[in-house]
Amino acid sequence: MRRSLGEKGLTLVEALAAATLMSLIIIGSLLLYERGVRTWSWTEQEAEVVDNLRIAVDKIVYELRGATDIMNPEVGPSGGTLLEFKDASEATVKYYLHNKALRRNENNQPVTTEVVAAVYFSRDAPRPALVRIELWGKGQGTHEVSVRTMAYAANLQ
Repeated sequence: MRRSLGEKGLTLVEALAAATLMSLIIIGSLLLYERGVRTWSWTEQEAEVVDNLRIAVDKIVYELRGATDIMNPEVGPSGGTLLEFKDASEATVKYYLHNKALRRNENNQPVTTEVVAAVYFSRDAPRPALVRIELWGKGQGTHEVSVRTMAYAANLQ
């Protein structure tokens, strides 16, 4: 087919090449967008787990600073008591794991959820005690994250 000098337009081959290039650009853009959304979602979940663990550690440290006696933890593979101590009023405070939730005392609301493991207690000198607190947590689809700190329990008897 010959073109005359006055005809304007694209041939079928040119139109197919342009459509193919445009499709590749759109598919690439959608793949990049989907990956960005997935990364953002993963980061949000991990940040939420870290925030929950940090709040739990802060609460424990606040109470532990006034402790008068600290008992050894009894952590088993399915949970158990993580930390037990007597506060300034000689009341026993117990933090324990139950169903992946960190709870305070019996029949109490969880302090935080999705705790997979916890390590407490590194008291080298009997008094004053520097207690190491570490919590590990895992959200949906995220890897384990941890929050750790040291607390100075100056009121030990």
